[in-house]
Amino acid sequence: MRKEVTEKDFFNTITKGVFWDCNLAEFSLKENKNFLIGRVLMRGLDKDIEYIHSLFTLDEIIEATENCKECDDKCRNYYRVLKEWNYDLGYEDTETEIMENNIETENNNEREVIKEIRSLRNDMNKHFDRMNGNFDSFFNKMNTGFDKLQKSLDNLLIMIIVFFAVAILLEII
Repeated sequence: MRKEVTEKDFFNTITKGVFWDCNLAEFSLKENKNFLIGRVLMRGLDKDIEYIHSLFTLDEIIEATENCKECDDKCRNYYRVLKEWNYDLGYEDTETEIMENNIETENNNEREVIKEIRSLRNDMNKHFDRMNGNFDSFFNKMNTGFDKLQKSLDNLLIMIIVFFAVAILLEII
């Protein structure tokens, strides 16, 4: 856990509907960590998921998704990909920041290595964000294309109905 929190604070922060079917008095953050993380990831709002990201490390979240029946394959795979890409969930106290803060020597080489690691991590995060943006753009374009196709089909159907209506009227007259 990144930071200690009581069960009371945890359940007061999470949206009430996430655990609507549970007796909260029976749960412990330590003993039921996998279930609690999985439930929030699957049923929580964005603010709830961000709260989970602030409390637990990516490794703890992956462990929870792997061991919780609440989580589906998409959820498990999402966090596996984040791990594979070494994606930073965006919260303080990452390993490189801890290393940087604990350096007691004035050795500039060590500082340069840490800066390079941080730069590479930030580049990877930007690349991952850019990939997400490209997928969103692609799906938005597809939806726009489907909307245009639907309108064209609607117009074609109207023209066919008008054609048959005119043909019927001409036969009556």
